[in-house]
Amino acid sequence: MKADLPRPLRIPAWVPKPVAQAARAEYAREVHQTYARAIKEFGPPEDHADCDMLAELDEVRVNYAENVCDDLAEIAKDYQVVVSNPRMRSVWHELSRRHNGGFLHPARAPSTQDAATVELFERALACGLLHPARAPSTQEAALIEVFEVALECRKWHWTTTTRGEVERRRRRFLAKAEELEHDAISMMVHSLPCRGMDFGDESFEQKLELRQKLMHAADACKEYARMLDAAKPFTLKREHDSPARQLALTISDKFRELFGQPMYGLTATITSVVLGRPINSRQTEQWCASHPPVKAPKISS
Repeated sequence: MKADLPRPLRIPAWVPKPVAQAARAEYAREVHQTYARAIKEFGPPEDHADCDMLAELDEVRVNYAENVCDDLAEIAKDYQVVVSNPRMRSVWHELSRRHNGGFLHPARAPSTQDAATVELFERALACGLLHPARAPSTQEAALIEVFEVALECRKWHWTTTTRGEVERRRRRFLAKAEELEHDAISMMVHSLPCRGMDFGDESFEQKLELRQKLMHAADACKEYARMLDAAKPFTLKREHDSPARQLALTISDKFRELFGQPMYGLTATITSVVLGRPINSRQTEQWCASHPPVKAPKISS
């Protein structure tokens, strides 16, 4: 059904082609994931052949669309802000400018780039948005990473939670996972304290089932700990830091990684686009100059 297909993402012609291809592939993936969650929760939309009345089919379609429309609107908004904002045109122009036969701001070697870039191009190939013989150049891959970090910053909900708090929570969940795994092992080793009663195979099967549940719970704790670790670059380093400052630091660190310089002007532009309010280059320079570079965040896939 048409409802199961992602709506096309409108991208202006001035967006670099590799960025546009990667954005469409990532957008399509998020839209498909949204529909998949809706289908899992509410069931798939009924087929026309299974409906006795066309009115019933229309009602199913309407209800199905209502279940995902808010999520789709939020996804579209995030992408449109980063992809279509006119101020991003100056960012792409600056990073694509050539000087004396090369780029004005040449990107570093591909070995410094995030593996998420390669994954994005694989998605573009899978969606038919990229020719198999077309491999991204170093500069193109860097442009995609700039887009990805801007999009991730846009989607992230900035709070007053500090990195120290996030780290403490991460350690707590890892400790809880270790405790659950220990309990799962001890459960199989120790016998049930029921004198004079032999539960036999039934008892063993029950313990196996309970052990599996504990291991699943331990895996969930570990997964959440990994999520917290990935979120640390997007949280405030200190409680009195502002979200704008931390966002600018994150973007500036990505520029340092990709191009070897903080690019305060471009950092200010992207920060302004993400937050939807003016941020000037002098502010970003003041924020970043006194802050040592940190490891750039890895983009979630």
